[in-house]
Amino acid sequence: MEKITEKETSRFSEAEIDSLWQTNKKAAEDFFEKNLRPSIYKEENKEKCLKREEKFFKMVLAEIAKAAQENPDNKVKLLFDIDETIGRAQFSENGREVIGTLLRPSLLSLLEYIKSNLQNIEFGILSTRGVANLKQQLEDPKHLAPIKNFLTESAVYSTEEVSPSFELDDVSRDTKFLKNHPLIDLEKTATVDAKEINESTIYNLGLYSADFQKLAIIQKISQQEPKTAIIPVDDYIFPKYIKRGVYLKNADFRLN
Repeated sequence: MEKITEKETSRFSEAEIDSLWQTNKKAAEDFFEKNLRPSIYKEENKEKCLKREEKFFKMVLAEIAKAAQENPDNKVKLLFDIDETIGRAQFSENGREVIGTLLRPSLLSLLEYIKSNLQNIEFGILSTRGVANLKQQLEDPKHLAPIKNFLTESAVYSTEEVSPSFELDDVSRDTKFLKNHPLIDLEKTATVDAKEINESTIYNLGLYSADFQKLAIIQKISQQEPKTAIIPVDDYIFPKYIKRGVYLKNADFRLN
């Protein structure tokens, strides 16, 4: 594996990222103009959507730049959630059937730029969508086929694979799990009430069962690939508490 060079990381400078966003902004504007429902608030909603899109775009690139600089000899693995992160389920007119996945307007450009400018990068999926659905949708042009060629097949993960599942019914187990997780940053989990995770404060962190399931998958990956910099990108909160992650607060993918 080749070392990440200074030239590569310079392509992820703040100025370069801002310039890249400007080249993608018009396409994003056109996308939201087309996909937002007619409303007296449409222009206001379009501005909100654009701000979230810009934040998503810049947050991902900035986090990759940090990881590449900190780990120049090692691989960076970027794991995207799907729903409300890089895409949205599209439903039939009666709302009963999922007929497609609408992808973020800046996503393909983002992936292409990263792939073209960083050698040691691997893209993957970390989703609550089921294993069978993911396999089928990665072949379907109406769903995830547009991003399939960017992904490493072995880096597509579903929370369905986590056993046993976390039902948030065992505070002792969940506290121990977080304390022993190799990527949890205990300083980030410090609350106003306590400077460490304990059984009284753990659920103040806002974690749901899917957060724990995804953390369990990341823990397994970390054990298998201890030198890899793992970066989850998600609208769930768990990336906020790990050493390297993108929590999409106010940057999730919505059409309102």
